[in-house]
Parts: sequence; C-alpha cells; structure tokens
Amino acid sequence: MTTDPLAYLRDALDKRQKIAEMAMSACWHTDYCDEDGEPFHAANDPAAVLRRIAADRKLLELHAAVPDHGRFSERTCEESGCDGDHSAPPVCRTCRTHAGDPTEAPCQTVEILAEAWGWTAN
Repeated sequence: MTTDPLAYLRDALDKRQKIAEMAMSACWHTDYCDEDGEPFHAANDPAAVLRRIAADRKLLELHAAVPDHGRFSERTCEESGCDGDHSAPPVCRTCRTHAGDPTEAPCQTVEILAEAWGWTAN
C-alpha cells in the first residue's frame, strides 16, 4: 500500500470504477469478479460504504458554510467578535481565493462530493 493518499485514492477509485462498470453489464444477481477475482459485492461491502460516508462527513465539516467575517472567517460570531448581523452570503470555512478571501458557500469541494452521491447542478 502506498503512503501517498492521493495515489491510493486514484488507484482505489479507478479499481472501483472498473469493477462497477463491468458489473453494470452483468446480471446484478451474479457475483461478477474483477481481474483479481474480487467480487463486486465484496468490494462494496457495508463497512466500506460506512467508511466512505464517515470520510465524506469529515470533508463536509471542513467545508461547512460559516458567516463571512472576511479573511479570518471563523465558525461562530463569538469567536470572531462580531454582532451577528451578516448581510453577505455565507462562505466556506476552508476554501480561499488566490488573494486569501473566503469563497462563497457551497464551495466546489462540496459540489463535487454531492455529485459523487448523485447531485447535479441542473
């Protein structure tokens, strides 16, 4: 196993995509196997799905919508010392422009995660 998470993720996604695409053309009730002999159903076991959901929830927390307090937007008004009156739309807690300003929520990361679960912009 690689210590590079990006390389690992790319490999895992490629493998899962290939298995799923091959299984799409097979009868769902068969136990279709990939080139390593791993059954599609085993590769998508509930424990793996739950781990993915937990990871996605952590990403969503990192990219949560927060009040726009400028470059130093915090989770709460109390932490930033504001009066709670916000006229600007919420921003992503994590994402910033090249100039360091917060990006409007929902950010592209949230949109991409949502697409993975079937969301479309239209």
